[in-house]
Amino acid sequence: MKWRRYLLFALPLVVGTGLGFLLGSVVFAGGEGPGSASDPLVARSYVDERVKGYVRELEERVAALNERALKLEEELAGLQKRYESAPEQPGGGSDGGSGSSTPAPGNGVVYIKEGNSYVNLRSGPGTNHEIVGKALPGQPLTVVGREGDWYRVRLGDGKTAWIAAWLVTAPS
Repeated sequence: MKWRRYLLFALPLVVGTGLGFLLGSVVFAGGEGPGSASDPLVARSYVDERVKGYVRELEERVAALNERALKLEEELAGLQKRYESAPEQPGGGSDGGSGSSTPAPGNGVVYIKEGNSYVNLRSGPGTNHEIVGKALPGQPLTVVGREGDWYRVRLGDGKTAWIAAWLVTAPS
């Protein structure tokens, strides 16, 4: 009789454990993986590994973009050197890409050419310098200096900036 008590206690325990292993392996085998909709709980180590993978990918992409940016900067520098060494055109300047000669006002006034919505004013004579402001078409600017095809102009607030000569016209 004692063995029946043990059997009544042991039999459900053995059957329950067996069913637990069987059902557990079926449930885990059919899941989509940690963090999926069917298994929203994830271990921190799993998340850390995924994040490391994403960060590694992003670092590789940033390195590739930085390399491309350096190549573009070198190419731009080469183009600027080639432009700066362009021969003088009749009329006082080199061709600035507009097909017309550069005005040579001395220390006079120039106006932004019509047809531009605005032009950039820069901290130095070249497109590689920082943009410090914008000028509108028809806006008069007092020229205080010149370097190549760039004019140094005085702004309304008394500060100076640089503008490409091919973007302005001198009064007749």
